[in-house]
Amino acid sequence: PVASCMAGHYCLPGTKSHLSIANSTTETWILNDESGVITVATTSDAWIYVARTSPATGRRRLRHPPNTNSTIGQMPFPCPIGHFCRDGVSSVVHKEGDFSTPQLCFDGFFCPRGSVSPEGSGPCRTGYYCNSNS
Repeated sequence: PVASCMAGHYCLPGTKSHLSIANSTTETWILNDESGVITVATTSDAWIYVARTSPATGRRRLRHPPNTNSTIGQMPFPCPIGHFCRDGVSSVVHKEGDFSTPQLCFDGFFCPRGSVSPEGSGPCRTGYYCNSNS
């Protein structure tokens, strides 16, 4: 490994970039807001054909898309809702006290996807309760 996974994210084996989808070109990737899974956008303008320069004839692509639209981005995934991730998290499965896995947020605080601290985005709104599993 060249660098550890960035805080707020986890990197599965085979991750090829330390940058998240937020730091990359999103015209070739689609982020599922519900799951946090990143898949290729095979209909993107990034895969268009361009005319060859004379004297050559025909068309070519500057970049080629994967063969399937189920290709998952090999980049960091955001830490799951209700958890926070420090630098170097390498699994999505929580293990209490093992900081190479996502850790539960404090009770009474809401941690959206991609949280970097146990306080997440702050205390729950008045009239609501957030336990560490939410």
